[in-house]
Amino acid sequence: MGEILINSMLIIVKVNQFRLKVPVGFYQEEREIRTEVLIDIQIRYKRENIQDDLNNVIDYQLIDEILLRQKHVEIQLLETLAENIIQQLEETFAKFDIQSLAVEITKPQILQSYSNNLNHQIFVEKFLK
Repeated sequence: MGEILINSMLIIVKVNQFRLKVPVGFYQEEREIRTEVLIDIQIRYKRENIQDDLNNVIDYQLIDEILLRQKHVEIQLLETLAENIIQQLEETFAKFDIQSLAVEITKPQILQSYSNNLNHQIFVEKFLK
């Protein structure tokens, strides 16, 4: 069982509706037109003190950089996109006491010839502690 930090704070960092065009989709046509997705991120971590120092907290700019890199990765499944993001977040913020990482992806643009649904959405969460 993990060590309990008596004076620690639970910090939740959220990024909401990060809009991105990515080459994702089961059908090649979807990947070619670079489907628009909305990405929500939630990172839960514990910290004993912040001391007004950026090195003691998760830097939002690094999250944005991870998300922007996804524009260059061609994949078929939204679940794989979420898994890739979680893996990169975990590696980037390894020095923090991360409790969980969650990614929600909404794909509002569905090709009408393949589905009558207005959008698709997935939620993937990884518990680290």
